[in-house]
Amino acid sequence: MLTMKGLKESLALKEEDKRDLGRPYKLELSQLEATYNWALKADIAEFSKETRSSGESPLLAIGSGGSLSTACLVASLEQRRKGNFATFDSPLLASGNPLFLADARIFIVSARGRNPDVLGFARSAIAAEPVSVTSLCSMKGCPLTDVVDSFDRGKGLEFASPAGKDGYLATNSLVALNTIVARAYGGDNDLPRRYRELFDPTGLRQSLAERHQGIPPVQSDEILLLFGPDTRSAAVDFESKFHESGLANVQLADYRNFAHGRHLWLAQRPNTTVFLFICPNDKAIADATQKLLPKPVHCVRVETSFRGIAATFAMQAAVFEIVAAFGEDRGRDPGRPAVPVFGRKLYHLNAFPQAAKDVRSASILRKQRAQKKVGLPELSAEQWEGAYDSFKRRISGLRFTQCVVDYDGTICDHRDRFTGIAAGTTKSLISLLDGGFPLGVATGRGKSVRETLRRALPKRLWHLVTVAFYNGAIVLPLSSNQDLNGDTEPAPALAEVAQVIREGNIRAIKVTVRPVQVTLELEDATSAEPLWQLASALLSKANKTNVRVVASSRSVDIVEAETSKLNILKSMPGIARSSGAETLFIGDRPAWPGNDFELLAGPGSLSVDEVGFDLEAGWNLAPAGVSGSAALVYYFAQIKKSTKYFRLALGRS
Repeated sequence: MLTMKGLKESLALKEEDKRDLGRPYKLELSQLEATYNWALKADIAEFSKETRSSGESPLLAIGSGGSLSTACLVASLEQRRKGNFATFDSPLLASGNPLFLADARIFIVSARGRNPDVLGFARSAIAAEPVSVTSLCSMKGCPLTDVVDSFDRGKGLEFASPAGKDGYLATNSLVALNTIVARAYGGDNDLPRRYRELFDPTGLRQSLAERHQGIPPVQSDEILLLFGPDTRSAAVDFESKFHESGLANVQLADYRNFAHGRHLWLAQRPNTTVFLFICPNDKAIADATQKLLPKPVHCVRVETSFRGIAATFAMQAAVFEIVAAFGEDRGRDPGRPAVPVFGRKLYHLNAFPQAAKDVRSASILRKQRAQKKVGLPELSAEQWEGAYDSFKRRISGLRFTQCVVDYDGTICDHRDRFTGIAAGTTKSLISLLDGGFPLGVATGRGKSVRETLRRALPKRLWHLVTVAFYNGAIVLPLSSNQDLNGDTEPAPALAEVAQVIREGNIRAIKVTVRPVQVTLELEDATSAEPLWQLASALLSKANKTNVRVVASSRSVDIVEAETSKLNILKSMPGIARSSGAETLFIGDRPAWPGNDFELLAGPGSLSVDEVGFDLEAGWNLAPAGVSGSAALVYYFAQIKKSTKYFRLALGRS
C-alpha cells in the first residue's frame, strides 16, 4: 500500500529527474514585433475563403495547452462575426460525443501539430465524419495536416512563422496564429500596425512593483483573474502560462460568474491577488466589482482603451509581461522550466487509441443522424441492429449485372474536381469493367466529365460505359462524340425558370443556363441546401411546377420534370445474364433534396457519404471516417465476380 510519505517521495523532483526545455523567455518576447509584423502580411487568402464558406453548422474549436486560447478566440470570432454557435474545448473532453462531432465543423489549432492529444482527437473526429475538419499550424510539414488532409472534407492550413519553434511556453506561435485568425475573420483593420502599440507595459510594471500591506502582488501564490467577453482568450492563456511554468495557482472567473459563490474564496483567503482585465466594454462592471471587494485584497488593474479583437490582443500582450515579471521575481525563466521525467511521460500518454474501423457502429450512427434530422423517434439498440442486419443481408444476397455510380463526390472527390479521378478509383472501375459488367456514370455536369473519364479509362472499355449528363437530361455512351450543348436554345420551361431566379435579385447567385439544365451556384458556399431553399421558394411563388430542383454538394440544378438520373437505365447495355439480376447504385447525396435521391431509393443502393432516413435503402456501409471515392474503392474491393453476375461480400462486421 502506498503511504502519503511514499507518494511524496515518488513525486519528489530529484536533480536527475529534471530536464531544461525551451529558450530564454526574454528572447521569445524580443521576437514578437517581427512575428506580429509577419502575420499582418501573411497570405491568408485560402484561410479567409475557408471562414467565408464554412456554412452555418456549429463550430467546435480544439486546442491543447497554449493553443487552447487560440481555440477560444476562434469560437468567439465565429459567434461575433458570423452569428453561428461555436464553442471551444480540449481534445479529451470534446471527444466524448460522436453525435455532436458528426453535426459540427471541427477546427483544430496546434503550433506544431504533433502532440498526441490533437493527433488522437483528429483521428477520432474524422471517424465521427463531421461536416468538416480544419487544422491550423504555425509550421510546415506538420503530422496533424497529414491526418486532416486524409479526410475527404478535411483542410490542413500551415503558416511558417519566422520565429520557428516556440520554447516551452507558447509565445510567437500564439501571436502568429491569433493574428492570422483575426485577419481571416475580417479583423485586419481592427488591429494596430505595430505590436508595441497594443499595450504599454510601463503602468503594469509599476502596479506589480507596488506593495499592498508590505507585499508586492508578484509574491502571491494564489491569483484570481476576472475578465469579460473581449478578454476571455487572453484569460485562458494567463491560466495556461502560470500553471505550465509553475509560477502561481490561478482561478478564472468572468465578472458575473464570480458573483455566484466564487467570492467566498476571497473571504477565506484574503491574501489572494486579484487581477482585473478591463476594456471599455466591461469597465463599469469591473469598477463596481472592485469597489465591493474586501480591503485586504490586493487588486491589479490591467486596462486597455481598445475594444473587441484589439482588446483581446492587448490583454494577450499584458499576459506576456505579467508572466515575465513573476518569473523575474522568483528567479526562474518561464521559458526554460525544469520538467520532471514523470511530466514528460504524462505528456506522451495516449488517451486516444486508434479509432476502430467499426462498420456496424459507423453505419448505424449515420442513419441515426439522418432520422434525427427529420424528427423521427429514436429506435432501440435492438431495432437499429435489426435494421442494419436486414439491409446488409438483403444487399449481400442480390446478384448484380451492372453498376450505376454518381460522379462528383463518389467517383471524383470534390477537392479533385479540377485534377481528375484518383488512381485507386480508376483501378477499381477498370476491374469491374474488365469483368464485362456495364458501368453507368450519372452526373450533373457535362463534357468535362466525359473528358475526364476518357483520360482515366482505356479506350477498349468505353463501349461498356454510359454517361447520364446534366442529371439524366442527356444520356450517351462514353464513346460518343455528340455535342452536349450545340446551338440549341434552352427549353422554354428552363428559360422561364432562369428569368424567375434572376428577377429574385438575390446577389451572389451565379445562374448558368444550358439547353437542358439551369445551374445555380453561390460563391464560397459549402452546402447547397440554403440555395436549394431559396430557389424552391422563388419557383413556388412563381407557380413553376413543371421543373425539378435538386442539390449537389455545392450547387443546385433545375431540370425539366421528366429528367432523372434513372434515365441512364434505358440506354445501358442491360445484359440480362441471369434471372433476378439487379443494378447496383452508388452515390453520395441520397437525402432529399440531394441529386441522388431517386438513384439510391432502391434496395440495391449504397451511399459513400450522407444517408437518408429510409432504413430500406441508401445505407453507407463504409468504415468510420471513410467517405467519397475512398468508400467507393472500399465497396468495389468487396465485389465477388462470376461470369454472369457479381455480388457484394460485405463480411461479418
